Amino acid sequence: MKHFLLSIILVVVAIVAKAQAPQLLNDSYTGTNQIYGAYNLYFGAMYNGKYYYNINDSIGYVLYATDGTAAGTQLIKRVPQIVNLIVYNNDLYFGFIDAALGASLWKTNGTVAGTQLIKSFGGTLYAPHSFYVVNNKLIFCTSKYTTGDYPKQLYVTDGTATGTTILDSTLYDMGFEYGGLNGKAIFSASATKDTSYLKKELYITDGTTAGTTLVKDITAGSAGSNPSGFINYNGKVYFGANNGITGTELYVTDGTGLGTYMVKDINTGSAESFFSLRASVHNGKLYFGANNGINGAEPWLSDGTAAGTQLLTDVNSGNSGSFPASFLSFNNKLFFNADDGIHGYEIWTSDGVSNTSLLMDINSGANSGVYSLMPQNIMCGSKLYFDAQNTNNNIEPWITDGTTANTTTLGEINPSASYGSLDFETRFVQINGKVLFRATSPLVGSEVFYVNETCIPASLSVSSVNVATIYPNPTNDAFTIVTTNVGETLIITDLAGKQVYSTALTSVTQQINAELNAGIYLVKVGNNKIQKLIVE
Repeated sequence: MKHFLLSIILVVVAIVAKAQAPQLLNDSYTGTNQIYGAYNLYFGAMYNGKYYYNINDSIGYVLYATDGTAAGTQLIKRVPQIVNLIVYNNDLYFGFIDAALGASLWKTNGTVAGTQLIKSFGGTLYAPHSFYVVNNKLIFCTSKYTTGDYPKQLYVTDGTATGTTILDSTLYDMGFEYGGLNGKAIFSASATKDTSYLKKELYITDGTTAGTTLVKDITAGSAGSNPSGFINYNGKVYFGANNGITGTELYVTDGTGLGTYMVKDINTGSAESFFSLRASVHNGKLYFGANNGINGAEPWLSDGTAAGTQLLTDVNSGNSGSFPASFLSFNNKLFFNADDGIHGYEIWTSDGVSNTSLLMDINSGANSGVYSLMPQNIMCGSKLYFDAQNTNNNIEPWITDGTTANTTTLGEINPSASYGSLDFETRFVQINGKVLFRATSPLVGSEVFYVNETCIPASLSVSSVNVATIYPNPTNDAFTIVTTNVGETLIITDLAGKQVYSTALTSVTQQINAELNAGIYLVKVGNNKIQKLIVE
């Protein structure tokens, strides 16, 4: 995904000179005892100008929506705990498990009357989750079983009960991630009900049963290669897999068996090298964590060839490794967190070639300050919001523009607690001139807070009347655009105005596979005004 800002004191620094102190958005559960008030803000989704999320108030879990104001924050419907939401065909889809229905799939148009059950599966092991739009269909994982160790399976829906079916009844133990490839989805699954969860292979689907097939049996026989860490790069999907001989290494696929192969045996022999689950593309190269057996786990880069796959730098000199992860491309720099053996886990920056350095020792000494940089750490214009643990061991909101001088905390919302106000891997949400996040305060417990922040430059005009509908938005890969402006050109730019993608619109409904890095983008259809696209 895998979050938000706050502070009781006002901090004045160069990059936040006009930012206000974090404020409470809405006290959904009055009092200070409840720590689950906005527990699932992390799993929310943007829909029709509002952010939808699941909270636990004094009665139970409910679906909430907010436009970033207290007056515009409202309860939609009481539902059990939700673990995933996604926009599809102009509705918001989600799933949960309750005693009456078991695992069930729902959708809403943002109203109480428009919140409807699509289908109940009866199982109590897995609620519908891992949603992904492919070929104008919504695929997801769930289980119809109530007892036993039965793995989850892949389903598809068109938004109706009759159109919600199992996609392939012979596949089990679905992974939690997908890789988009030419309008199809790459995923991992097992052809047996395997209780070890280690017999997965590489599959592809176009959203139909006939179009759901094995790409390649990377590890021949009953064992699995267990593909994971899918990321789009140069029109292909890269991932880690174990062929049973070389250990887990970097692989690539174009969706065919012949086009699926190991890029390089980084750690020669049977030892594993590839471990990063949060790789990133930066300045035309793929960055990830790997262990060559000499330097330990360190940051690597690849251009897709064996010769072009090499060590970026040895952050923790010797063979101990710095175990880098959470690579992000931001402000023309590469960011990742790593432990150099001296400062603990902190943020590092690099030009992606030779200049790599520690951004700041936030938790001074050998203690760790930043354990992860999630795609959900919002990149707001020239600023990056993230959670970090300071010398007081408090996890609080931080902000940076990529320089040490302008890396600072927004203050301590919960200074009295040894764990601070945030969780590691906090999600920050940008909406209507605000950045939202979940935080815990000694005054109100765990709730949604915000700071005022406009992420899109004022010089750019963002349309309030859309000539096109984009979904899902946010997306983690491909998205669908629905427009009557057929024949126009779709243009996507970053916030600096640099064009990163363009294509002709040839149909009313068209899937776009732009293969964008995580961040905020601007979408324009012809000469019409701009819409915002968030890629996680």
